[in-house]
Amino acid sequence: MAASANGRESIVRFLLENYGNHLQIDKERIIFAEDAFDHSDYFYCKQTALCLATEYKHLDIVRTLVSLGKPNVNHRAILEWQIKCTPLYLACKNEQLEMVKYLIENGSDIYNVDTNESTALMIACKYKHDELVEYLLSLDDATHTLVNAVDKCGSTALHVAASVGSLNIVRLLLEKYQAKIVKNNEAQTAFTMAGISNHIDIVKYFIENENECWYTILRCIDELELIGSLTSKYEYFLWAMQLRYKNTAAPILKNNLATPIKAYEYYEECETVEELEAIKNDSHRFRLECFMIRERLAGVTSGLLNSLDRYACKYVTDYKHALQIYSHACYLRLSAQIDLDKLTLSLEKCTGVMYQLAECNMVEVIPFSIFTSIFEGAIVEFIRYKKLMVANLGKIRYSHTRMLYFDCDVHLQYDSNEQVNIIFELLFIATKILAASEKADQRRKAIYQLVNRIIYADCSAEQKKSHIIAQVFIFKLLLECGAPINAMDSFGNTPLHILAIKGCEYNDIETIFELLLGVGAHLDAINAKGTPEQYANNDKIQSLFRAHSIQLSLKCLCARIIRQSHINYNDSLQKHLHSFVELH
Repeated sequence: MAASANGRESIVRFLLENYGNHLQIDKERIIFAEDAFDHSDYFYCKQTALCLATEYKHLDIVRTLVSLGKPNVNHRAILEWQIKCTPLYLACKNEQLEMVKYLIENGSDIYNVDTNESTALMIACKYKHDELVEYLLSLDDATHTLVNAVDKCGSTALHVAASVGSLNIVRLLLEKYQAKIVKNNEAQTAFTMAGISNHIDIVKYFIENENECWYTILRCIDELELIGSLTSKYEYFLWAMQLRYKNTAAPILKNNLATPIKAYEYYEECETVEELEAIKNDSHRFRLECFMIRERLAGVTSGLLNSLDRYACKYVTDYKHALQIYSHACYLRLSAQIDLDKLTLSLEKCTGVMYQLAECNMVEVIPFSIFTSIFEGAIVEFIRYKKLMVANLGKIRYSHTRMLYFDCDVHLQYDSNEQVNIIFELLFIATKILAASEKADQRRKAIYQLVNRIIYADCSAEQKKSHIIAQVFIFKLLLECGAPINAMDSFGNTPLHILAIKGCEYNDIETIFELLLGVGAHLDAINAKGTPEQYANNDKIQSLFRAHSIQLSLKCLCARIIRQSHINYNDSLQKHLHSFVELH
């Protein structure tokens, strides 16, 4: 390996000719190149001698290794940024045309891809190696598999060439090899990529060649508007508008415009040059114009959602507007079912704004429609996580702990603690809304319905984390909505057990204790360590239990006898009584 990396062809040949039977030609090694060969500080993994010779442009050694050692020419090594790539990838990156030809002649597959699913052609386009691009294209099959291959982002070689500003390669791909015009995962074509990277020559090439049917004049206008919305550049919007009115007798007017929405302050898109000029210096209005156009032309994409979140965060001091934008982003995520891994963070930020307002007794600033939509989104997101837990049974230990619990017992691969924290913050906000609103009765029903859905979704979190200290008004709201007071977790703990061990951490412990007893919590419920009183480890809490003696009903006595006698009751009792027996 050292000889291959340092260009010692004679040593490589000597070793292969004399010790070939003892050499592992495809042996992999993890090294730091700067320490071993003094070339660069890239981190290499699974490098073979052939990979090293290719990386350091030693064509003679590549030939010697391939002819004498017969290595795997399609071996994938891990290069910088954990990219898995073949020797052909490295040769294309380094513009080694003769090496590329030799590798392909000796079995390198031109259709192999790296970790990002980029082909050798895409790499050659990325580094603007015109000769390499033309050579690789000449080897493509009749169906143009190589020229139209897409990477993980949905981009083709044409996207890559346009984004780096290689007009020669763009023309070659389109004019000689009929590359397809497609959109990537962010709804961007090669035209869009060229504009985003500000390669005006390529943008003009597409516009001036509308007769080639790559882009019609209408599509060129859409592309220019999309570029303007992505880059926030007024010049592209103006360019598009001027094309719309190029023929004043028959202007190309906008159609299929979306209905104005509150998140965008009911603004409508500009439809004339004059309207566009009027918003040029209004940064806020101009940004909303970008969002409206982007949503219309590209639809809901990860990029749009991330931009909305960032914009809402930037204007977080404008509470009402920040909430509108956050709420709209959450709605789009749920509607389109994309970028859901960031939904929790979006919900958390939006809820955080409302929580701060509630703490400052400013709930009247919170639009009730936004509160309920975010509440709904939090429930949907938790249920989605619950389904992930069910799908991973065996990997994840799941509990039936309900919302009345302050601490729960699930250790999730998919961390639900943030979601439970969001839900408790929303419960806090709900109590503030009910206390302050003149329309409390009208809103109570909507809030109760949402809380009921939470309760029966079995919302649970990691046991070691207490998200929000229990407060009486939240506790009362849960009880009013029917939270099960004797539900058990997988350790047999009831709410009274949790209160017994953790009660010293909570405010208003006596009130909570009385509330639980008042709605029928069982003092005789038993877990592995006994009743809640036996479980208590604090003098104050123990005194509360001593002040309330356990009075066993006949039903409780029967349940205890069944448990203590280990009587099989599964087939004898109705299912709704099973949990009652387990309680004792």
